[in-house]
Amino acid sequence: MITDETLAWRLRQYRVQARMKQEDIAKILGMNATAITKIESNQRKVSAREVSLFATAYNVPIEVLLGKDGQPAEPVNLELKRFYLERTLDPVGISGTGVIAEGVVFSTGKVVLQWLTEYQSIGIYDSISDVLSIHGHNGTTSVVVIDVDQEDSEEG
Repeated sequence: MITDETLAWRLRQYRVQARMKQEDIAKILGMNATAITKIESNQRKVSAREVSLFATAYNVPIEVLLGKDGQPAEPVNLELKRFYLERTLDPVGISGTGVIAEGVVFSTGKVVLQWLTEYQSIGIYDSISDVLSIHGHNGTTSVVVIDVDQEDSEEG
């Protein structure tokens, strides 16, 4: 049996990344949602068979869940945050107002931004702060995050 806290954390991260509720993965695995809650909070042991079922459900090798030496690997942040840029005033006269771009913040903090205006392009930035420094136009552009801590709302 595996009881490591890191495995519990990783199982939850893969569920959240898959945008599943605990009830969803429970149905897939033939378990009840209470068992998933206990597994993800490290209050219940996970059998080797269950690790295999989780790996199949999340489409990841068992080795990824457990680490190469059979021990759970260190936690990794698998979450992406989607956002859009909303501009109230266009001081340059090119981008317009309203929703002007959409983007993603990776777990590393790097950002990819796609412009939705007439002059469509894609840019890569080191941080969301860099995006605002370059395109914020003294507060006339704001970042609106779409994915706000979904973990809490999916606990069901």
